[in-house]
Amino acid sequence: CQKAGDDTRKRSGTQQRAARIVRPYPYTFSTFAKKRWEGKSILDVYEREFGSYPRSYYDAAITSGRITVNDLKVATDYIIKGGD
Repeated sequence: CQKAGDDTRKRSGTQQRAARIVRPYPYTFSTFAKKRWEGKSILDVYEREFGSYPRSYYDAAITSGRITVNDLKVATDYIIKGGD
């Protein structure tokens, strides 16, 4: 017997969980500058700390304003300061 909302299925004596598909949605990630980032350019920090994408992706994101500092668009050579 399966209860409403239970997505566990029994097949051949094993239990499997049904996959859920979530549509993409916008999400704003924010963080405070870490001490180790101070004195480094924003592009260098993103490339080293968040290396999931190539440097060119972060370059384009900073240049277009998708990545900001204190809600302000900055250049790729912006040097991170304490309090950013």
